[in-house]
Amino acid sequence: MSKTIKVKCNGPDQHINEIDIAKLFTPCFVMNKDAPCSGLPKRIVLDCRMCKEGKVIVTPSMIRAHVL
Repeated sequence: MSKTIKVKCNGPDQHINEIDIAKLFTPCFVMNKDAPCSGLPKRIVLDCRMCKEGKVIVTPSMIRAHVL
């Protein structure tokens, strides 16, 4: 069972979107000295599922809070 996080969009209605954490990651190689989540971009911007103008912004700190 994959973990999901709930994030509000920045549109006028502030819809709550459920984001599957596993779908945010792409396969990558991990070296012994890499810190967890070190390869994540500074932010991931997704379209809101309920409105056209809203965007959902996911940051590495949000992911770390639910994964680690």
